[in-house]
Amino acid sequence: MTTELNRRVEIRPVRTGAETVVAAQLMIGLVESNLERYSDRVEMLKAYYSGSWFFEATPKLPDTYRPPQGEVLLAYIDDSAVGVIAFGRMADQFCELRSMFVPPEQRGRGIATALCLEALKLAQSYGYTGARLTTGEKQPEAHGLYQKLGFVPVTPWDQAPMAGLWYFEQAFAPS
Repeated sequence: MTTELNRRVEIRPVRTGAETVVAAQLMIGLVESNLERYSDRVEMLKAYYSGSWFFEATPKLPDTYRPPQGEVLLAYIDDSAVGVIAFGRMADQFCELRSMFVPPEQRGRGIATALCLEALKLAQSYGYTGARLTTGEKQPEAHGLYQKLGFVPVTPWDQAPMAGLWYFEQAFAPS
C-alpha cells in the first residue's frame, strides 16, 4: 500500500523467494552498518547475528516472521527495494519490531516512518496489543523516530540485557 507520507513509497509484505532474497540483502546491510557504527563491539555483534536466517545461501523466512505471527515488509520506490522491517510474536500479546533498515542513500525520505507505521498497523490487525523494540545507544536518529511514533523507553525485558541496548514499548489503543 502507498503511504500518505510519501506517495512514491510503497510497503509490501514479503511473499516470494525473490522478495525474501531482497529482504535478506537489506538485513545484511543492517548488520554491516551496525558493525561499522559499533566497531568497538564487533565480536559481540557477530555472536548476536550468528545463525540469522538472512545469512543462509537460500534465505527462508522463519515462521516467526510469517502470518499470522508476523511479517517482513519491504519498502519500494519505483519498484526498487529501499527498506525493510520485520515483526514477530513476543510474550504477553506484544510483537517485537526487528531489523529495520533503510540504506544511507535513501534516508530522509520518510521510508523508515512508513515501514514502522505499516508494521504497527498490521501487528494490531493480527491481534497484538502492543509492540516492543530495541535499538543501540549510538542510533539517536532511531531513538527520535520511535519516540515520535509513540514508543516510550522501558526497563529491559531480557533477563540479561545486552550492554548498550535501549528498550522501547508502545501499547496500541483499543480498536
